[in-house]
Amino acid sequence: MESNPEIQNILFANKQTFVLLLTAGFGLLVGRIIRTMFKVLAYAIAVMALILLALQYLGLIYIVVNIDFLYDITQWIYAQSRNLGVAEHLFFWVPMIYGLRQKRILGIL
Repeated sequence: MESNPEIQNILFANKQTFVLLLTAGFGLLVGRIIRTMFKVLAYAIAVMALILLALQYLGLIYIVVNIDFLYDITQWIYAQSRNLGVAEHLFFWVPMIYGLRQKRILGIL
């Protein structure tokens, strides 16, 4: 591919175009960094959960699940999703499709 000085002049001579290119590149870089941070955080949480489950299995700690708290959180999520209009999808279609996928009934998903 040959270097075309006209294209270089169009891209780099105009300050607004150059700033736009830098902003887009910086945005992609920041997005990739944030995605990597979320992956690392998710893996760290998973490792901590597995460590806690192993300690409970060994009998060194005892984990108690607060059912009332889970009930309150579920009610709040349902109320917020109903306000947004996605309660039927969140509490019916998504679990049903996931269950069918896990049982390999739906071969296409």
